[in-house]
Amino acid sequence: ALFVLGLIVVDKGSQAFKAICRKTNAEEYEAAMERYYENREFGQLYEYMSEKDLFGEEQYRYSQAALLGYDFERFQGYKLQFLELPEEKKQEDTYYMKYSITHGLEVYALDVGIYSEPIPENEALYEELRGEVMAYLVGTLGLTGEEVLPLTKGSIILSSDAEPLVKLAKERRARNE
Repeated sequence: ALFVLGLIVVDKGSQAFKAICRKTNAEEYEAAMERYYENREFGQLYEYMSEKDLFGEEQYRYSQAALLGYDFERFQGYKLQFLELPEEKKQEDTYYMKYSITHGLEVYALDVGIYSEPIPENEALYEELRGEVMAYLVGTLGLTGEEVLPLTKGSIILSSDAEPLVKLAKERRARNE
């Protein structure tokens, strides 16, 4: 029991230390976040905010942009892996296509946890990323907006949500060969 109590005290002390650091270095943190944000370095913004434990309501704009950028980078990674496959492998692939669709849907739906409420400061970023996702889903995979949009209305996007779209995309790719 004393060990558990000791862990609780250490955790509370660690949280208090982090809060003091955030207040002491607030201007420095704000300047760094603003620089990453303005330079559209959302992956670096995510890493910085994670390292410094800066996610929170008081940093909503940065938190949302960092998480959205993180999801977009994951989408881009799976999309590029899929696109780099030889044509014959693309028809067999379900992994890269499925996860590119899943992460694309997360971006489109602004599925970034507690930061999922759109705000004006991030509207241009949000619309740009949504456009890139839709260009891939419609232009590359041959899906339609009518097939994609209903899946972006849920609160959480799961990889299983992408399975019907993978099936449709594969069928269309097979017909077009």
